[in-house]
Amino acid sequence: MSSNENRMGKHEQVRVFAKKLGVSQAIAQHTLECYQEMLLESLHMYDSVKIGDFAILEKVVKKEQRRILNGKEVITPEHTILKARVTKTYKKY
Repeated sequence: MSSNENRMGKHEQVRVFAKKLGVSQAIAQHTLECYQEMLLESLHMYDSVKIGDFAILEKVVKKEQRRILNGKEVITPEHTILKARVTKTYKKY
């Protein structure tokens, strides 16, 4: 999606989450921030983290890449990226 017009921002997430939980927006924001922190800490310990039955976050090592740019060789060193996959249950969305 190239447009930001139909993207849910953090404030809207917090508002909806607070309503679903029946708590204040401050509590919902704190809960989301704690969950995010837990996911990041888990990714330091594990190669992948499953988020319920919804998605999987996994670390992927991208190999060194060599290419020619403006007549010069450019080398991108090996590095780790974070990849998100939606599980089969929710692929239809």
